[in-house]
Amino acid sequence: AGLVPLGGETVALGTAFDITERKLVEFALRESNERLELAQRGAGIFTWEWDLRSDALLIPQHAAEVLGLAPEALWTTGAAFMEAVLPEDQAELAAALARSSSGMEDLTVQFRLQSPDGVVRWVSERGRVLPDAAGSPARIIGVAHDITKRKQAEEALDEERERAQVTLASIGDGVIRTDREGR
Repeated sequence: AGLVPLGGETVALGTAFDITERKLVEFALRESNERLELAQRGAGIFTWEWDLRSDALLIPQHAAEVLGLAPEALWTTGAAFMEAVLPEDQAELAAALARSSSGMEDLTVQFRLQSPDGVVRWVSERGRVLPDAAGSPARIIGVAHDITKRKQAEEALDEERERAQVTLASIGDGVIRTDREGR
């Protein structure tokens, strides 16, 4: 908008644009993002993106809910995230990241994280390295899933299996297993 002379008078000149289509697209995108977040919350997963050059780590706020953390405890850099990985799992995670960065394979790894309050959670991550225009690794985008309950169930099953084997090994009598027909 501006003032211009017209027939000896100063008049205002303005331009208007119809932004209806842009606003409809913005609304549709916002709605799509909300559905995606709801689906991720329901599945107990979250997406993440790690910029390998700046070390910036983008994690959505609902990741705190998935991991049982306070929102302010979410990591903002890859270095801070790696510090939360249990020391005995850091080498495996670093090796998986190196294989992914070299283009050998997509990232697939399971490891344990320790929250600021000391709670340890198992996490399964899958991701892909995205190169820059020159082909160098620029960022990794992935999906994380809290698998703590599954790992706890596996540990309990392993312990039960071990107890059963010790019990069977200590029995002096023979043990026979049959099906419903007695075979």
